[in-house]
Amino acid sequence: MAPTKRNSFDVNLPKLSPDGFELPVELDRLSVGMSVFVPCKNTTACSRQAKIWATQRAMRFEVRVVIEGGLYGVRIWRVE
Repeated sequence: MAPTKRNSFDVNLPKLSPDGFELPVELDRLSVGMSVFVPCKNTTACSRQAKIWATQRAMRFEVRVVIEGGLYGVRIWRVE
């Protein structure tokens, strides 16, 4: 049986919703040292949601507020 292809709108993906709408972010696919940028205005909510998600799965993330390509948001690194 062939593996199923995951897309960015998979209903089983963890979702961050810092600004009131869900953003499908594949946090579970991050290896140690990898990062992802999440554009958002409510960086506090995004940081909290990412850290809660990581704690539930025995992972650890470093989250920083950044501006990338003119967009305000957070960068999430998997550190453990």
